[in-house]
Amino acid sequence: MLLSMFPFVELAIAGAETLSLPPDISISQTRAEIYIGQDAAMLKTDTRQANWRRANPGKYDAHLAVQRAVKAGELEKQPCEVCGVEAVDAHHDQYDEPLKVRWLCRRHHTRLHHYGEDTFPVGDRL
Repeated sequence: MLLSMFPFVELAIAGAETLSLPPDISISQTRAEIYIGQDAAMLKTDTRQANWRRANPGKYDAHLAVQRAVKAGELEKQPCEVCGVEAVDAHHDQYDEPLKVRWLCRRHHTRLHHYGEDTFPVGDRL
């Protein structure tokens, strides 16, 4: 559970009056969900993924923007532009335009990063 990661949080949802939270944590009254700022959560981990996020905040923000847009229905996943597979990753050519992405399957996304643009013929370009 998320609360076990933060022992300093005291929370009683069912009618309790005590609530002790650090300033970067807020509770949604309607769902009683805990939202923790990304900095607070990432400071506590030392995984390769967390280290990448700290080292590349702009790229991480672009990834989050795509995730939010897809979830909100503002951005629709497309099939891989090379092979047409439905299971795709969003590839950013430029991170300063977070919602301008190319949809590539994991195989072609990995090849693009490892071997460059000339590895495969690319269909419709943005």
